Amino acid sequence: MPAIETQLIPAIELANGEAASIRKKAVGFVVNLASLELKKPPESLIVRPVRPASDLDYTTEDWGEVTGATINAYETMTTGTMGSDRYLCIYGIKVAEPLTCSLIRFTVGGGQRAIWNLQNLIANEIGDLVGYTPFPIVIKPTIAYTIERYVRQTRNVANIVLMALIVEPRGLVITP
Repeated sequence: MPAIETQLIPAIELANGEAASIRKKAVGFVVNLASLELKKPPESLIVRPVRPASDLDYTTEDWGEVTGATINAYETMTTGTMGSDRYLCIYGIKVAEPLTCSLIRFTVGGGQRAIWNLQNLIANEIGDLVGYTPFPIVIKPTIAYTIERYVRQTRNVANIVLMALIVEPRGLVITP
């Protein structure tokens, strides 16, 4: 069995179409998981974007947050328990420069699932640092989680966008 790769692959190093492939595989995996565990057919589920405040208890529905007053330490971006019948899948990250935080740590169900080093990312043509992981982080319903950032610059906006999606039954938030 090959090793599980928990690192981020800089988007600029991916072949054409590979980022879309990573997202598509993540969607398929989580839809199948939710369908199996919720005992619902895939067509009764919906895949939607994450809402920072509503889904992850951010202060607002915007990913930009100001870092705290302590440097060279982890601080919590979000912590809580995933909603019932809701699956969160994080398959990548986008960070605007300047880089105010260097690491992102994911704790799910009491165990550390990944620590992503943002300093390994390479800026794209517009200056954003974008990375993808072939092994997404999945937070299942009613599971406790904490997402933290390692702060390098205090009291600065950290524009850290989790490239993530929610899979849930139709009608919980969206009824197409």
